[in-house]
Amino acid sequence: MQVSVSFLKGLDDMETRAKRINESNADFIHADQMDGIFVEQKTFLPSDIKKWVGVDSKPLEVHLMCEEPSKYFKEYKELNTALIYVHYEIKDDINQVLNELDKLEIKKGLAINPETDVNAIKPLLPKIDSVLVMSVKPGLGGQKFMNSALTKISELKKLRSYLNLNYDINVDGGINNITAKLCNEAGVNRVTSGAYICENKNLNEYIEKLK
Repeated sequence: MQVSVSFLKGLDDMETRAKRINESNADFIHADQMDGIFVEQKTFLPSDIKKWVGVDSKPLEVHLMCEEPSKYFKEYKELNTALIYVHYEIKDDINQVLNELDKLEIKKGLAINPETDVNAIKPLLPKIDSVLVMSVKPGLGGQKFMNSALTKISELKKLRSYLNLNYDINVDGGINNITAKLCNEAGVNRVTSGAYICENKNLNEYIEKLK
């Protein structure tokens, strides 16, 4: 199972955490950008990521908790961005947003909040490369895992087989060695974890527990 590591919470400052993840055994650096509108919190910009880990970093998995995600796409294209998640719940036309990622040849991810039903995104599944199931309310790190995410993961796995698609299933929020195992059994092939890993000195030890 692949592990993507978020650096919102940890023992040290965000810049140091980002650099430590870049030097770890993580498969991806998970960059949680927030605009203070889609969620109340506001975090970094693409320019900060460039300063912290450079353009030749470990692959970036960017999670844009932003009402207007498209305006950041070109800047992330200049970095080592493997995939960008945009939220189904934004006000912008989601099909148009995904088309813009296509034009930039960036893999397309769709994130869904805890209250969003899997059936709502069914028409979009053929267009995307990955689904990010939020197992906590987006915006704050260190929250408790919501078991309802397991049902969504199972549904997405069944739909992937039924529709003959090959998107990844990722889960984000409250991920530790116990919840990661439950998610893997439900059907994920990638987990995103932050505090569980970054609040320890030895990142690789906790990354390997998830894998």
